[in-house]
This record gives sequence, structure tokens and C-alpha cells, in this order.
Amino acid sequence: MLKYTIGSYPEVSLKDARNRSQELRRAVQAGHNPQADKITARTAGKLSVSACFEEYLITHLKVHLKSWPEYERAMRKDVLPHIGYVALADLEKAQIRLVISKIIERGATTLANRVLQYISKMLKWAVGVGYLDANPASDIPKPAKERSRERSLTLDEIRAIHMAARQMGGPQGRLIEFLLLSGQRLNEVARLTWDEVKEDRLEIPGLRNKSGETLITPLLPSLLQILEECPRQEGSYVFTTGNGTRPISGFSQIKASLSRLSGVTDWNFHDFRRSLATLLSDNGIDRFSIKCALNHKDGSVTGIYDRSDHIKRKSLGLLQWHRMVENIQNNSVQMLHGA
Repeated sequence: MLKYTIGSYPEVSLKDARNRSQELRRAVQAGHNPQADKITARTAGKLSVSACFEEYLITHLKVHLKSWPEYERAMRKDVLPHIGYVALADLEKAQIRLVISKIIERGATTLANRVLQYISKMLKWAVGVGYLDANPASDIPKPAKERSRERSLTLDEIRAIHMAARQMGGPQGRLIEFLLLSGQRLNEVARLTWDEVKEDRLEIPGLRNKSGETLITPLLPSLLQILEECPRQEGSYVFTTGNGTRPISGFSQIKASLSRLSGVTDWNFHDFRRSLATLLSDNGIDRFSIKCALNHKDGSVTGIYDRSDHIKRKSLGLLQWHRMVENIQNNSVQMLHGA
């Protein structure tokens, strides 16, 4: 009996395993031995870029990188269609540069930098496991110099987007309201599941966030109200257009609708976090409280010893933010100074 290892669950999804199994069965019926072909291709140096990526995705990216879906999406869209068929051992700098040039032609210079980095990391892995002697992308210069984004929305712009989200309604509008008021990252909120919603807080596990540690965000009344408006459906996702079985998507369309409804342009979702930090600081909130509200990891020596969740600091910072966004007159700043 022929045995062929596809991968282990959950690194390989059941859907991917079924699809790959069907491909292997067709190959066997056509008289091929997939296991022997795989070994021969490797030893003969004929492993393609696509085949290398599939193995890299399963054995490395999905195991070690939380943001692997973004990596996979870029590779499948902008890399594999152009050089996926090339034998790994025959891959040349000029072919890699051509891939990057096509991205630059679209005006996506930041993406071009990311894709070059993705290709280089995969090829470095290929060197490490013995598929290549050298990384052909290692000394290709970055196609563009990146600047740190500095856009901070004004309070009027934040309020306009907030009102536009309410006007939009539905799961899309509720997602934006929650994202804006919670100060958390888009992927963390968009993929929120009901088991991460506790009585008075969110608990997002380390496997699903940038810090690698459980992120805790207090559920203040405004956030609880949004969650109460989200219907419990068949699946586990809170913000969904697919009966809870898949997380919400279509962020480009959501952003376009918000820009049209609010009249605010030249912004992205991550600007919400920068704006929260800037506007709270302008209103006298101390930097530690802002760091807590954003769930930024404290890498200082004190942070290593201090294992507190800082719920009170987070609550006070977010309370002041909610009242600013909702234009409620209050004495939260004085409360914070006295905390």
C-alpha cells in the first residue's frame, strides 16, 4: 500500500487534505508514484518553487507564524502565478526582481517590500533544509524606502466615522464601532469568537495576537451594548456574514462605504489605534494608561516582573476614550489623575 504524508492537523486543514488526497489518487490512477516522484524531484534538484512553498507553509509558517494567512495570500496572488512553475534550483535573481517589479507597477511599494521579504525568508528556509546552496534573494535591495505612517485622525473625524458605522449597521457597522471603541487590532476583533467573550472582558489567546500572550480588554457598557446587538448564530464568530461559521471579511468595501458616509478620507483601520493614543495623550491621559488600553506588551525589566492585567488602568483609559468619541462631558481625566 502506498503511503504519502500530507501533513498533520490542524497545520493542514481537512479541506486542504481532502483536495490533496484527490490529487494524489488521480496521480496514482495515471500510473505515477507520488512518493517516489517527490523523492526524485528533491534529489534531482527539480523541486518547483510552488512545491517548496507548500511544504514551507505546512511545516514552518503555520507552525511558527501567527500572520501566516497574510503571507500565504501574498504568495499565491503575486508570486506563485509568475514563478511557481520554476525549478527551485533554477530560480534566478532576475525572475524574483520581475515579480517585485510587477507589484511596483501597481503602485504598491510597501507590498513589494513585503513580498521580497516573504520570498527571501522562504528561500532561506530552503537553504536550511538542503534544497538550495544559496539564497538568490538575499542581497536584492528593497524596492522602496518605507516611511512610518503618521496619520492621526482628529476627534471630529473619529466621531464622523463612528456615526457612519452606526448608520451602516449590520455586522459591518457593529465591527467598526467595536474596533474603534476597543482600540484593538483589526484581525483580533474581526476574528473574535464567543468563547473569547467573558462576562466583563475579552480574552484573546496568544495564538491569535501579535504579543503571543493572552490579551485582556475590559468590556465597558458601550462595548457590551454592541455585543448584545450581535445575534448568536450557528458558528462561533461574533462578527460574521456567514451564520457565524466564518469571520467577517471585505474590509476594503467596508472602508470605502465608511469614507463615503463619513466624508473622511486617507485613513486605514490601524489609524484608529494611533488616534486613540494621540487624542488621549492630548487630553492629559498618562502614557502608561494608554499603553494598557492598547494592550501593548511591556518589554521593560519591570514589565517582566509585573504580571498584573492592569484592568483598572485599561478601564479608565477606555472610559475616557468612549466619552470623548460619544461627546459626553465628564471628569474622567481628573479621575485618572487621582487613580
